[in-house]
Amino acid sequence: MPPNAAIRLLIVDDHPLFRQGVRWALSSEEDINIVGEAASGEAALDWLEAAGSNHEPNAMLVDLNLPGINGLDLTRQVRRQ
Repeated sequence: MPPNAAIRLLIVDDHPLFRQGVRWALSSEEDINIVGEAASGEAALDWLEAAGSNHEPNAMLVDLNLPGINGLDLTRQVRRQ
């Protein structure tokens, strides 16, 4: 990632209010672009597959206690891909 490039962030949390709060808190940060949100680990994997390499995030904010695939397992799967 170039030194001045914005961070492309995917938020993964099952609580909509939390995702909304993070989006609001980071909205004034010029060097962070929220590229997507997912409410579960499965939804995050689907989002990543659909996004393709041009829109792929380079960082994810992940809740560890997600239903289904938890945050730790999600992170492991993403790193393997």
